[in-house]
Amino acid sequence: FGSRYWLEQSAFVPCAPPKLSALSAHRTQMLQLTELVEQGWSLLGLGEETSGTPKLDLDFATKPDGIRKSSVEDVLMLLKHPPASPWYVPRDPQALMNAVKEPVPRSVLQSSGVVLVHVYHISEAVRRPNTVLSFSSDAVSLGGAFHAAVEVYGGEWVYGTNGVRCIPPRSDKTHIYKCSVYMGRTMMGQEELARELYDLAQQWPGEQYDLLGRNCCSFAAVLCQRLSVGELPHWVDRLPRFLHGSRQAGRAAMQVACQARSATRALVQVVSQPCDARKVARKVCNDDTSLLQSAAIRGGA
Repeated sequence: FGSRYWLEQSAFVPCAPPKLSALSAHRTQMLQLTELVEQGWSLLGLGEETSGTPKLDLDFATKPDGIRKSSVEDVLMLLKHPPASPWYVPRDPQALMNAVKEPVPRSVLQSSGVVLVHVYHISEAVRRPNTVLSFSSDAVSLGGAFHAAVEVYGGEWVYGTNGVRCIPPRSDKTHIYKCSVYMGRTMMGQEELARELYDLAQQWPGEQYDLLGRNCCSFAAVLCQRLSVGELPHWVDRLPRFLHGSRQAGRAAMQVACQARSATRALVQVVSQPCDARKVARKVCNDDTSLLQSAAIRGGA
Protein backbone atom coordinates (compact mmCIF):
# COMPACT_ATOMS: atom_id res chain seq x y z
CA PHE A 1 0.00 0.00 0.00
CA GLY A 2 2.94 2.36 0.61
CA SER A 3 2.94 5.22 3.07
CA ARG A 4 -0.48 6.77 3.89
CA TYR A 5 -1.83 9.53 6.07
CA TRP A 6 -4.39 8.50 8.67
CA LEU A 7 -6.54 10.71 10.86
CA GLU A 8 -5.27 10.58 14.41
CA GLN A 9 -6.27 13.02 17.15
CA SER A 10 -7.74 15.53 14.65
CA ALA A 11 -4.48 15.80 12.70
CA PHE A 12 -3.08 14.01 9.69
CA VAL A 13 0.18 12.25 10.53
CA PRO A 14 2.22 9.80 8.46
CA CYS A 15 1.93 6.27 9.71
CA ALA A 16 2.09 2.72 8.50
CA PRO A 17 -0.90 1.33 6.55
CA PRO A 18 -3.29 -0.96 8.43
CA LYS A 19 -2.83 -4.69 8.34
CA LEU A 20 -4.93 -6.90 6.11
CA SER A 21 -6.61 -8.42 9.17
CA ALA A 22 -7.85 -4.98 10.23
CA LEU A 23 -9.21 -4.29 6.74
CA SER A 24 -11.03 -7.61 6.71
CA ALA A 25 -12.63 -6.89 10.07
CA HIS A 26 -13.70 -3.43 8.86
CA ARG A 27 -15.22 -4.92 5.71
CA THR A 28 -17.16 -7.46 7.79
CA GLN A 29 -18.57 -4.69 9.97
CA MET A 30 -19.66 -2.69 6.91
CA LEU A 31 -21.41 -5.71 5.43
CA GLN A 32 -23.26 -6.30 8.69
CA LEU A 33 -24.29 -2.64 8.84
CA THR A 34 -25.53 -2.75 5.24
CA GLU A 35 -27.60 -5.83 6.01
CA LEU A 36 -29.17 -4.12 9.02
CA VAL A 37 -30.05 -1.05 6.93
CA GLU A 38 -31.67 -3.21 4.24
CA GLN A 39 -33.69 -5.00 6.88
CA GLY A 40 -34.86 -1.64 8.22
CA TRP A 41 -35.98 -0.50 4.78
CA SER A 42 -37.85 -3.79 4.32
CA LEU A 43 -39.68 -3.34 7.63
CA LEU A 44 -40.74 0.16 6.54
CA GLY A 45 -41.99 -1.15 3.19
CA LEU A 46 -39.41 0.87 1.26
CA GLY A 47 -37.00 -1.86 0.26
CA GLU A 48 -37.08 -4.28 -2.62
CA GLU A 49 -40.20 -6.31 -3.24
CA THR A 50 -40.66 -9.07 -0.69
CA SER A 51 -43.24 -11.79 -0.35
CA GLY A 52 -46.62 -10.15 0.17
CA THR A 53 -45.19 -6.59 0.50
CA PRO A 54 -44.73 -4.88 -2.89
CA LYS A 55 -42.59 -1.76 -3.09
CA LEU A 56 -44.62 1.46 -3.28
CA ASP A 57 -44.03 3.38 -6.50
CA LEU A 58 -44.95 6.99 -5.76
CA ASP A 59 -42.51 8.67 -8.15
CA PHE A 60 -45.42 9.95 -10.24
CA ALA A 61 -46.17 12.51 -7.49
CA THR A 62 -43.16 14.66 -8.42
CA LYS A 63 -43.13 14.17 -12.21
CA PRO A 64 -44.55 16.85 -14.56
CA ASP A 65 -48.34 16.43 -14.54
CA GLY A 66 -47.78 13.01 -12.96
CA ILE A 67 -50.83 13.24 -10.71
CA ARG A 68 -52.95 14.40 -13.65
CA LYS A 69 -51.92 11.27 -15.56
CA SER A 70 -52.48 8.95 -12.59
CA SER A 71 -55.75 7.71 -11.06
CA VAL A 72 -57.86 8.34 -7.98
CA GLU A 73 -56.50 5.12 -6.47
CA ASP A 74 -52.93 6.37 -6.92
CA VAL A 75 -53.77 9.67 -5.24
CA LEU A 76 -55.40 7.81 -2.35
CA MET A 77 -52.27 5.69 -1.94
CA LEU A 78 -50.26 8.92 -1.90
CA LEU A 79 -52.44 10.33 0.87
CA LYS A 80 -52.01 7.18 2.95
CA HIS A 81 -48.25 7.07 2.32
CA PRO A 82 -47.15 10.72 1.90
CA PRO A 83 -43.62 11.41 0.67
CA ALA A 84 -41.02 12.08 3.34
CA SER A 85 -37.63 13.71 3.14
CA PRO A 86 -34.65 11.41 3.73
CA TRP A 87 -33.16 11.67 7.20
CA TYR A 88 -29.95 13.19 5.81
CA VAL A 89 -31.77 16.10 4.08
CA PRO A 90 -32.19 18.97 6.57
CA ARG A 91 -35.42 20.93 6.76
CA ASP A 92 -35.91 24.47 7.99
CA PRO A 93 -37.31 24.85 11.52
CA GLN A 94 -41.06 25.32 11.38
CA ALA A 95 -42.44 28.79 12.18
CA LEU A 96 -46.09 28.16 13.04
CA MET A 97 -48.62 31.00 13.05
CA ASN A 98 -52.25 31.77 12.26
CA ALA A 99 -53.73 33.84 9.44
CA VAL A 100 -53.07 37.14 11.26
CA LYS A 101 -49.43 36.19 11.95
CA GLU A 102 -49.85 35.31 15.63
CA PRO A 103 -47.84 32.37 17.06
CA VAL A 104 -49.70 29.07 17.36
CA PRO A 105 -48.75 26.26 19.80
CA ARG A 106 -47.40 23.12 18.20
CA SER A 107 -49.97 21.04 20.08
CA VAL A 108 -52.50 21.80 17.31
CA LEU A 109 -50.48 19.61 14.96
CA GLN A 110 -51.38 16.50 16.94
CA SER A 111 -54.95 16.48 15.61
CA SER A 112 -55.99 14.58 12.49
CA GLY A 113 -56.78 16.45 9.28
CA VAL A 114 -54.64 19.50 10.08
CA VAL A 115 -54.25 21.88 7.13
CA LEU A 116 -51.17 24.11 6.86
CA VAL A 117 -50.20 26.65 4.23
CA HIS A 118 -46.44 26.77 3.82
CA VAL A 119 -45.28 30.20 2.67
CA TYR A 120 -41.93 30.70 0.94
CA HIS A 121 -40.03 33.71 -0.33
CA ILE A 122 -39.70 33.50 -4.11
CA SER A 123 -35.95 34.05 -3.79
CA GLU A 124 -33.32 35.56 -1.53
CA ALA A 125 -33.50 38.81 -3.51
CA VAL A 126 -37.11 39.45 -2.46
CA ARG A 127 -36.78 38.43 1.20
CA ARG A 128 -36.21 42.00 2.42
CA PRO A 129 -38.83 43.62 0.10
CA ASN A 130 -41.34 40.99 1.28
CA THR A 131 -40.70 41.99 4.87
CA VAL A 132 -41.29 45.65 4.02
CA LEU A 133 -44.41 45.04 1.95
CA SER A 134 -45.99 42.60 4.43
CA PHE A 135 -46.64 44.75 7.47
CA SER A 136 -47.86 43.33 10.76
CA SER A 137 -51.33 44.69 10.06
CA ASP A 138 -53.02 42.71 7.29
CA ALA A 139 -55.46 45.57 6.65
CA VAL A 140 -52.72 47.91 5.37
CA SER A 141 -50.14 45.48 3.98
CA LEU A 142 -49.72 45.17 0.24
CA GLY A 143 -48.29 41.68 0.45
CA GLY A 144 -45.11 40.25 -1.00
CA ALA A 145 -43.84 37.93 -3.70
CA PHE A 146 -44.55 34.59 -2.04
CA HIS A 147 -44.79 30.96 -3.05
CA ALA A 148 -47.51 28.95 -1.28
CA ALA A 149 -48.33 25.26 -0.89
CA VAL A 150 -50.91 23.35 1.18
CA GLU A 151 -50.06 20.49 3.52
CA VAL A 152 -52.77 18.00 4.41
CA TYR A 153 -52.42 14.42 5.66
CA GLY A 154 -48.63 14.73 5.67
CA GLY A 155 -48.11 15.76 2.03
CA GLU A 156 -47.42 19.22 0.61
CA TRP A 157 -49.52 19.93 -2.49
CA VAL A 158 -48.22 22.55 -4.86
CA TYR A 159 -48.97 23.87 -8.35
CA GLY A 160 -46.52 25.23 -10.91
CA THR A 161 -45.31 24.81 -14.46
CA ASN A 162 -45.16 21.06 -13.82
CA GLY A 163 -48.81 20.91 -12.80
CA VAL A 164 -50.04 19.64 -9.43
CA ARG A 165 -47.40 17.79 -7.43
CA CYS A 166 -46.99 16.36 -3.93
CA ILE A 167 -43.67 16.79 -2.10
CA PRO A 168 -42.46 16.32 1.49
CA PRO A 169 -43.50 19.24 3.75
CA ARG A 170 -41.12 22.23 3.77
CA SER A 171 -38.77 20.52 1.33
CA ASP A 172 -38.99 22.99 -1.57
CA LYS A 173 -35.39 24.11 -2.07
CA THR A 174 -36.16 26.29 -5.10
CA HIS A 175 -37.70 28.83 -2.70
CA ILE A 176 -36.85 30.09 0.80
CA TYR A 177 -39.10 28.93 3.61
CA LYS A 178 -40.80 31.71 5.62
CA CYS A 179 -43.56 30.25 7.81
CA SER A 180 -46.46 27.79 8.11
CA VAL A 181 -49.98 29.15 8.52
CA TYR A 182 -52.36 27.00 10.55
CA MET A 183 -55.70 26.92 8.70
CA GLY A 184 -57.57 24.50 10.99
CA ARG A 185 -58.80 20.97 10.42
CA THR A 186 -60.64 19.49 7.46
CA MET A 187 -63.50 17.09 7.95
CA MET A 188 -62.87 15.59 4.51
CA GLY A 189 -61.70 11.99 4.59
CA GLN A 190 -58.83 10.66 2.52
CA GLU A 191 -61.08 8.91 0.00
CA GLU A 192 -63.08 12.07 -0.73
CA LEU A 193 -59.94 14.20 -0.75
CA ALA A 194 -58.30 11.85 -3.27
CA ARG A 195 -61.17 12.48 -5.69
CA GLU A 196 -60.95 16.25 -5.11
CA LEU A 197 -57.18 16.34 -5.67
CA TYR A 198 -57.43 14.23 -8.80
CA ASP A 199 -60.14 16.56 -10.11
CA LEU A 200 -57.97 19.62 -9.37
CA ALA A 201 -55.04 18.01 -11.16
CA GLN A 202 -57.20 17.71 -14.29
CA GLN A 203 -58.26 21.36 -14.06
CA TRP A 204 -54.78 22.73 -13.33
CA PRO A 205 -52.34 21.39 -15.96
CA GLY A 206 -48.86 22.84 -15.99
CA GLU A 207 -49.28 24.35 -19.45
CA GLN A 208 -51.95 26.73 -18.12
CA TYR A 209 -49.69 28.21 -15.45
CA ASP A 210 -49.72 32.02 -15.36
CA LEU A 211 -47.40 34.02 -13.11
CA LEU A 212 -50.12 36.45 -11.99
CA GLY A 213 -53.53 34.96 -12.67
CA ARG A 214 -53.10 31.19 -12.30
CA ASN A 215 -50.21 30.43 -10.00
CA CYS A 216 -49.29 28.52 -6.85
CA CYS A 217 -51.14 30.99 -4.61
CA SER A 218 -54.38 30.82 -6.59
CA PHE A 219 -54.21 27.00 -6.50
CA ALA A 220 -53.62 27.07 -2.74
CA ALA A 221 -56.65 29.34 -2.33
CA VAL A 222 -58.86 26.93 -4.30
CA LEU A 223 -57.60 23.92 -2.36
CA CYS A 224 -58.28 25.64 0.98
CA GLN A 225 -61.84 26.31 -0.16
CA ARG A 226 -62.27 22.66 -1.16
CA LEU A 227 -61.00 21.62 2.27
CA SER A 228 -63.49 24.01 3.95
CA VAL A 229 -60.82 25.68 6.10
CA GLY A 230 -61.50 29.27 5.03
CA GLU A 231 -59.83 31.66 2.65
CA LEU A 232 -56.13 31.89 2.03
CA PRO A 233 -54.68 34.77 4.12
CA HIS A 234 -54.87 37.87 1.97
CA TRP A 235 -51.28 38.93 2.63
CA VAL A 236 -50.06 35.74 0.95
CA ASP A 237 -51.49 36.39 -2.52
CA ARG A 238 -52.48 40.08 -2.43
CA LEU A 239 -49.58 41.26 -4.61
CA PRO A 240 -50.19 38.88 -7.56
CA ARG A 241 -53.95 39.53 -7.33
CA PHE A 242 -53.29 43.29 -7.43
CA LEU A 243 -50.95 42.98 -10.41
CA HIS A 244 -53.37 40.64 -12.19
CA GLY A 245 -56.24 43.09 -11.68
CA SER A 246 -54.08 45.92 -13.01
CA ARG A 247 -53.17 43.86 -16.05
CA GLN A 248 -56.83 43.06 -16.73
CA ALA A 249 -57.78 46.73 -16.36
CA GLY A 250 -54.98 47.70 -18.73
CA ARG A 251 -56.18 45.18 -21.30
CA ALA A 252 -59.75 46.50 -21.02
CA ALA A 253 -58.55 50.08 -21.45
CA MET A 254 -56.49 49.08 -24.47
CA GLN A 255 -59.54 47.37 -26.01
CA VAL A 256 -61.66 50.51 -25.49
CA ALA A 257 -58.91 52.63 -27.04
CA CYS A 258 -58.74 50.37 -30.09
CA GLN A 259 -62.51 50.56 -30.53
CA ALA A 260 -62.42 54.36 -30.25
CA ARG A 261 -59.64 54.56 -32.80
CA SER A 262 -61.60 52.38 -35.22
CA ALA A 263 -64.70 54.54 -34.78
CA THR A 264 -62.66 57.70 -35.38
CA ARG A 265 -61.21 56.27 -38.57
CA ALA A 266 -64.70 55.37 -39.82
CA LEU A 267 -65.95 58.90 -39.06
CA VAL A 268 -63.02 60.47 -40.90
CA GLN A 269 -63.72 58.32 -43.94
CA VAL A 270 -67.40 59.37 -43.98
CA VAL A 271 -66.60 63.07 -43.62
CA SER A 272 -63.88 62.99 -46.28
CA GLN A 273 -66.25 61.57 -48.90
CA PRO A 274 -68.09 64.18 -51.07
CA CYS A 275 -71.79 64.12 -50.39
CA ASP A 276 -74.84 66.26 -49.92
CA ALA A 277 -74.81 68.12 -46.57
CA ARG A 278 -78.57 67.55 -46.19
CA LYS A 279 -78.12 63.77 -46.55
CA VAL A 280 -75.37 63.77 -43.95
CA ALA A 281 -77.49 65.79 -41.52
CA ARG A 282 -80.48 63.52 -42.12
CA LYS A 283 -78.33 60.40 -41.50
CA VAL A 284 -76.93 61.86 -38.29
CA CYS A 285 -80.44 62.72 -37.07
CA ASN A 286 -81.70 59.24 -37.88
CA ASP A 287 -78.75 57.67 -36.09
CA ASP A 288 -79.31 59.86 -33.04
CA THR A 289 -83.02 58.99 -33.02
CA SER A 290 -82.20 55.28 -33.18
CA LEU A 291 -79.75 55.63 -30.31
CA LEU A 292 -82.33 57.47 -28.19
CA GLN A 293 -84.97 54.84 -28.90
CA SER A 294 -82.56 52.06 -28.00
CA ALA A 295 -81.63 53.81 -24.76
CA ALA A 296 -85.29 54.29 -23.89
CA ILE A 297 -86.01 50.60 -24.50
CA ARG A 298 -83.08 49.56 -22.33
CA GLY A 299 -84.12 52.01 -19.61
CA GLY A 300 -87.66 50.66 -19.63
CA ALA A 301 -86.37 47.12 -19.39
